Amino acid sequence: MIKQLDSPEETLRMIAGTLLTQAGSRSLPLLREALERQQNLPMLLTMIGDVGDLDQASLLEHYVGDERSDVAKAAREALRVLSSRSK
Repeated sequence: MIKQLDSPEETLRMIAGTLLTQAGSRSLPLLREALERQQNLPMLLTMIGDVGDLDQASLLEHYVGDERSDVAKAAREALRVLSSRSK
């Protein structure tokens, strides 16, 4: 499923992302593994935020200061989503 996130076909990427997000915390090991490989960081950070597991906040905070603006922005947005879900 993670491999489909690299697909040139947008539909496949969207389906894979949706299924991984809907799987909730069960998908976190796969998402974290892909993060370690530095694959699709903005998309993965967004998905981790969408999963809604507050235990992932420190992982997301790590990327807030990333020198790549798209990565830092995705991490900030994911933290915002996590915060809004915890209320």
